[in-house]
Amino acid sequence: MQLPINALAMGFSTKDVHGAHDHLVGRHGEGLKLAVLVLSRDSYNIANTIRDSLGKRPARLPDTLWQMLRAHSPIRTVEEEQQELFKDAKPCTIPDTTFARAVDRALRACFALLRFTDHIQVVYIRGSTGKVDVYFDKGQGTLKIHCRWLDFACMHHRSFCRPWSPSNLADTNAPFFCCHVVEELLVRSIASMFKAHPTSRPAEIKFMRQIGRRLRYLPHSINLKPYPGGILVSWEDNEAESFRTLGPSGPDYHVVLHEGNCASGETALLHEKAALPNEVMSCGCRQQFARQTHRMCLFTGLSHASTYYAMIALNEGRAFYGVPSDRISPRPNEDVKATLR
Repeated sequence: MQLPINALAMGFSTKDVHGAHDHLVGRHGEGLKLAVLVLSRDSYNIANTIRDSLGKRPARLPDTLWQMLRAHSPIRTVEEEQQELFKDAKPCTIPDTTFARAVDRALRACFALLRFTDHIQVVYIRGSTGKVDVYFDKGQGTLKIHCRWLDFACMHHRSFCRPWSPSNLADTNAPFFCCHVVEELLVRSIASMFKAHPTSRPAEIKFMRQIGRRLRYLPHSINLKPYPGGILVSWEDNEAESFRTLGPSGPDYHVVLHEGNCASGETALLHEKAALPNEVMSCGCRQQFARQTHRMCLFTGLSHASTYYAMIALNEGRAFYGVPSDRISPRPNEDVKATLR
């Protein structure tokens, strides 16, 4: 790369010019590889993006030198580099695992909480994008996320969050203990969508604490067990058992048993408001309430010719729904009490 001779006349030393050349071109003579991206004066957040998302080493250059490099070399900004890496990436379908579905649904529920993010479309892509995980396409209002975030092994290949992992991770009602993955992905997504500002830090801390609470109460391991004319629904959450013992019986969960052909409930991300026992669901399906310490309820009087699935959330406004359960049918009518004995 040949820099204009007036680079030295503008106050840059030979060391400055050759230093920029070594950083930007590298030592192998293969042309500009964007070995490092250039920072503006007030771009601390961009430095983090370069280091954490792009896997590059940031270097601060004067604006004048940056403009000269832009004029004579195919150098890119952080935004342009991310766009280039995601340009030809192909979309992928969400794997049919509890981990993938829980991460996707919880992330979209986080976006649905805020008025300025509830319209954002999430697309998962595959392909070689290096260390880049997330790119927000402002023109399309689309957040592109590398599909490795939906893979349990990829997210834990460096360190496990637990000393062991359940053997049934591929099952549709497997446990979900990895709320940290949702929080990590949310932080990266917000950084990609919005520029950081010092005054936004307190609001961000408050928002992430609200997210953490909702994720602790996120239902998982939802299991439906058939009984004659009935279905027993049970589930788990991620609240610490030691904390549960401090209170009387914990908050209420709202359990809705939808008929198999009721598609409206299956797509819901947020529990819009606290439900009341005497209320009728808009879809006409059955509902019950259960304390957190109990985490189960029995629906009776069901038809064995129909299928049902459960949707569960903490019974408060804007709580997160868990992944919908599998569909099952009750056993043919018998004496339920005798069967339970």
